[in-house]
Amino acid sequence: MSRYRKNLDTKGILFTLKFFGVIGIFFALVQAVFFFYGEYKISDIISDEVDAKISDLKNKNKANVINFNSNKEIKLGFVGDIMLDRNVERAILTKGEGDFDFPFEYIGVTLREYDFMFGNLEGSVSNKGEDRGSIYSFRMDTKAIAALKKAGFDILSVANNHSADWGGEAMYDTMRRLEGAGIRYVGGGFNKPNAYRPKIIDINGTKIAYTAFSQFESGRLENSAVLAHLNKENLRRVLKSIRNEVNIIIVSMHFGDEYKSLPNKFQESIAKFAIDEGADLVVGHHPHVVQPVEKYKNGYIAYSLGNFIFDQNFSEETMQGLLLDVLIKSGK
Repeated sequence: MSRYRKNLDTKGILFTLKFFGVIGIFFALVQAVFFFYGEYKISDIISDEVDAKISDLKNKNKANVINFNSNKEIKLGFVGDIMLDRNVERAILTKGEGDFDFPFEYIGVTLREYDFMFGNLEGSVSNKGEDRGSIYSFRMDTKAIAALKKAGFDILSVANNHSADWGGEAMYDTMRRLEGAGIRYVGGGFNKPNAYRPKIIDINGTKIAYTAFSQFESGRLENSAVLAHLNKENLRRVLKSIRNEVNIIIVSMHFGDEYKSLPNKFQESIAKFAIDEGADLVVGHHPHVVQPVEKYKNGYIAYSLGNFIFDQNFSEETMQGLLLDVLIKSGK
């Protein structure tokens, strides 16, 4: 009787050990699968196509952290042309002791108050490439990237007629440097699909898409960089792809005639076409002077914000710019 009982206890112990051994192996396998699957997903996410949420987490000091409070008012800011080369750089070196924060010394406080700040970057920021020979050829010192970030810029358009001044290599380098600093760029990319792809951000649960186009052929760019060209076909295709995916669509347009205070017929036609196709706001630049802001149907058009940081001191109009406030509440 006692021998039978002893054998039974031994079998029970062996069964228990086997049971917990199987459970242990099971959980080890689950952990391994989770680990490798998780690594795969992370590496899959880090690409040129998807960067919005990663950048949101990096910008802890900004208000674009997702907290899904759609009733909170969102304040977006927009300025026009930014050019930190030529006489602007000369002023930085002589009057600002070489500190590229110098042009933003006073305005930076205002810019950082916005939840998201936009500007048009008029040229490359790089130490690479070759000058294409234009008498108005802009390439900014690489120190400008940190200054733009510190000043409060979250997204910059590279779709303009000066981005190609130093070729595709300089433009490629510019986009990489902006990425590294946590500044989004729009209107350009490492290939054609990337150049036209909107940048979608999520602020307090409101999804906002930024797109950018240039009316002007931006010179010969190598395969390393592509800029988005402004026409109705490209607009329709891009806006259709995001129309039902976001709350707000913003279109940046580099268009119009330089130094003209009123928009031309092409500006009026293409801007209104964008609103008809689903855009909520069109923001323009290139004329270097301020042009009117108007409401069209359910959208708004700012035809030209003028210069923001530039060295065109030959007229009062070119030394003025518009800082556009856009307030969004409940996704509108």
